[in-house]
Amino acid sequence: MTTKITNYLNSLVKNNLGFNLSINKDGTNIFNYNNGYANFEHDIRLTSDSVFYVASVGKQITAYCIQKLINEEKLNKKSFIVDILEFLPNKFKDINVENLLSHTSGIADYLTIFNFADRSCSEFFSVDEVKDVICSSSIQFKANERFQYSNSNYFLLALIFEKITKLTIAEFAKEQVFKPLGMNDTLYNQSGYCLVKHRADSYFIDDAKIKVQNYNFNIVGDGGVWSSLNDMNKWVLHLMENSLVERMAKSSKLNDQSQNFYNNGFFTSKKYNHNIIFHDGFFGCYRAATYYLPDQNISMVVLINNENFNPNELVLKVLELLIGNKSTIKSIDLSDDVKGTYINSNNDIIEVMSVNANLYFSDIYGRSLLVKPLSENSCIATSEDNSHKLIKYDSSYKIEHDGSDFYKITETSLELDSFVGEYLCEKFNSFMKIDKIDGELIAKSYLSLSNKLKAVNKNILTMGSSILVFDFLSDSFIVNTPRAVGSLLYKKINK
Repeated sequence: MTTKITNYLNSLVKNNLGFNLSINKDGTNIFNYNNGYANFEHDIRLTSDSVFYVASVGKQITAYCIQKLINEEKLNKKSFIVDILEFLPNKFKDINVENLLSHTSGIADYLTIFNFADRSCSEFFSVDEVKDVICSSSIQFKANERFQYSNSNYFLLALIFEKITKLTIAEFAKEQVFKPLGMNDTLYNQSGYCLVKHRADSYFIDDAKIKVQNYNFNIVGDGGVWSSLNDMNKWVLHLMENSLVERMAKSSKLNDQSQNFYNNGFFTSKKYNHNIIFHDGFFGCYRAATYYLPDQNISMVVLINNENFNPNELVLKVLELLIGNKSTIKSIDLSDDVKGTYINSNNDIIEVMSVNANLYFSDIYGRSLLVKPLSENSCIATSEDNSHKLIKYDSSYKIEHDGSDFYKITETSLELDSFVGEYLCEKFNSFMKIDKIDGELIAKSYLSLSNKLKAVNKNILTMGSSILVFDFLSDSFIVNTPRAVGSLLYKKINK
């Protein structure tokens, strides 16, 4: 079986841009795969000791440290966060620690705001900067009303940990987590300037050339962890002991009594008729994921240092080879007409997009969910967690989600000149220029590439998964993104 998996993985690697992947079964590492370069300049290939940035997979470690405080009765998960972190404004008064752990706080995602405002993820962000963005952003919804992934939640958890213990989460994890487990190559790069021994540089292809793109991201809690395949194997095997990962991932109910599918740094889902616990991470050209199948006593790790691969697709294909695909769903062909932007009456949008020949819903909560074809008359497709239903509607399609209907946006014949201009977000000194080129609206900011805009109606444009809501009386627009609604205001500067 491992030969079949190796041959499959070898067939994917091109231009020596590869990845590391492992399989653990019944408490033992049974398979490690390394293919590609850690450093092209010095001709260093990937090994199981190569150290990658694991991005949001590090949330598992943050949650693990917080749970230690809860188990030791040094922290109550029902404690309100404004009672712990005095800098938080009163608008956060109903949010408790559990809401942060389960992404049900309603706090906007600081990284989404920074990224839209052209703050590159290669920059250093001060803790005070992140605090300011969180405190000044709009509350997205009432606490525990729904799930919405937000890096701000786990950033705040790291501050809570430090407030209670007088130790940074990096200091505690080094002594109380990494050392006991023998994770000697794992560290938090909290200063952004740490030497990362055995670092795997990250790469991308531009103009048919391989180029390096490294990051020293210095914010911790929501990320900040560097680790190797050997070390991450120790981590996932530890979590599989005594059903620890199942207990951590057990989720609570939302206000409407529906089940949340995220808790303590883990998503829960079902694949190939098996319960799956997982988390992935994407940052720059680094990608990572850990997967757990408790009923099979299997865990997997994948670490990637380029943008050629999706870690979830890799793991799920290997799982299919390992345990078989027992799904009874019959697939059907979906027309390219399905792809596009869908909008509801609240101006929320969902994108249906194609990635590596697979369709995904990019939803209002900032998730990317695989489109699962069905053979039912009422529903031609659904998301992998069944939260979205794609319906044939007249000559087009609609999406049913969370009690709301999303209808596909079609090109309009609106007068577009009123949107054209140069705009500035004073808070971040972020510039955006909107031009009309060959009858289409194109947005260009300082750092980003040109983006095509779609006119929904006389005052709303869409740009990818973001909505720009215009107020022509004040010559401005507000940005609504899946993880940060109403947190950025741009005003026209060339009136």
